[in-house]
Amino acid sequence: RGKFGLQHYQDKGYIPVDIKIGEACSRTLDFAFADAAVSVAAQILGQPEEAKKLHARAVQGLRQTYDPYTGLMGHKKADGTFKDVSPETWGDCYTEGSAWHHSFP
Repeated sequence: RGKFGLQHYQDKGYIPVDIKIGEACSRTLDFAFADAAVSVAAQILGQPEEAKKLHARAVQGLRQTYDPYTGLMGHKKADGTFKDVSPETWGDCYTEGSAWHHSFP
């Protein structure tokens, strides 16, 4: 139960697109943005170690999802390679958008 893909995100830094969890790219980015926001709150609340941990995990999520070939957030598979998909592909591992929409928040 809970957030689909969270364990993969915590273990690998991203949710692979080939493990049957829908919208894996968007879920990874959502977790990363949430970690970044909570890391700021933790810092303000005097929890620097927790802030550091969350910030590092947020950065890892973005780095793991970034496809250097396209220069956009990509469809990363469990084996660490990227699925060859047009950046204009709507949906698939994204929620209501494409790699273009989700690479520039």
